[in-house]
Amino acid sequence: MSIIILKTLIIVFLSLFITDILIQLGLFEKFKFIGKYFTKITKLPEFYSITFVASFGSSISANTMLVSLQNEGKITKKEIFIGALFNSLPVYIKETFQYQIPIMIPILGSIVGSIYFFTFILTGFFKLLFVLFLGKRFCSSKNFEFDN
Repeated sequence: MSIIILKTLIIVFLSLFITDILIQLGLFEKFKFIGKYFTKITKLPEFYSITFVASFGSSISANTMLVSLQNEGKITKKEIFIGALFNSLPVYIKETFQYQIPIMIPILGSIVGSIYFFTFILTGFFKLLFVLFLGKRFCSSKNFEFDN
């Protein structure tokens, strides 16, 4: 059991460390346009676009960025909650190609696997709608840049 915990801690540390290096180098800024598209759809402030892109690499790193913004007094707890939900959306994209199509559909068979896959995608769509609703309702239109 302790080996599992140790491996998990190492992975979390490495993902946070590598993501921070990429942020410091400004590499996430180059892919910010992907996040901007989704922040535009959900009507969320633009600063969520960087955390969204970071969550493709590590959702822990992306959510850590949100907590640091709250510690600086730039966002509220409600905005952290909405941001964490928003940062979980890339999981649906990643898992579609990593697990759903190559593993789950062949294991479950084409009919059951397809039902499972479409249920998974539908869940992601409903989460997007929920984030859209919460973003319009509770997020302010403030904008700022992350400190490098």
